[in-house]
Amino acid sequence: MTKTTLFLASIALAIPSLQATAPVAHTEAQEPAARVLTVRIYNYAGVDAAIVREAAAMAREIYLRSGVETRWTICKMPGAGLDFDEACEGGQRPDTLKMRIVRTAPGQDGVDYLVFGFALPGKAGFGTVASVLWERISETAELSKVTPAQLLGFVMAHEAGHLLLGFNSHSAEGMMSGRWDEERFKKISQGSLNFIGKQKQRIQAGAEARLLASARR
Repeated sequence: MTKTTLFLASIALAIPSLQATAPVAHTEAQEPAARVLTVRIYNYAGVDAAIVREAAAMAREIYLRSGVETRWTICKMPGAGLDFDEACEGGQRPDTLKMRIVRTAPGQDGVDYLVFGFALPGKAGFGTVASVLWERISETAELSKVTPAQLLGFVMAHEAGHLLLGFNSHSAEGMMSGRWDEERFKKISQGSLNFIGKQKQRIQAGAEARLLASARR
């Protein structure tokens, strides 16, 4: 398991408010499934659907700027009356990631309070499951000028990056930085925190490999 630790340089997180990105409607006719990486969002924490949609739109934009087209969809949860896009039936495929929004981490008392999420890269294949911790994200947002949707969106994009890049995928700069300091939050406020350099190329290669593997099935 790869734990993603987002070290905050200042608990205040003096981040200017981001302008909300309008969610983009996706249909199979508009975006052929064979060329689009799908991220299925399972909202186990019961987060307001509007927040999840705004976060998903932000995450999609991050990947789009790196040349990777993604489709983020909210899946129907059994027994939940929340807004959703589809039932998300069928097994996991290499081109389909599972993003779990959970309230807390299992055994959270033993987990560093600066851990906002974690991913499970595959050892022999493609890792497909990542989780983000809603309570920690929302609590941190309350202490700063960043909204819960903004922080959720960037954490989801970061965790999906771990799935595409595999083990030891933190970097000193860019979207996969393991230390989110004041300068990086400034870039978030400007919409300029992205995958960079070889990291960007690896993200593209990882997405393409998954699409090809799924097309052969």
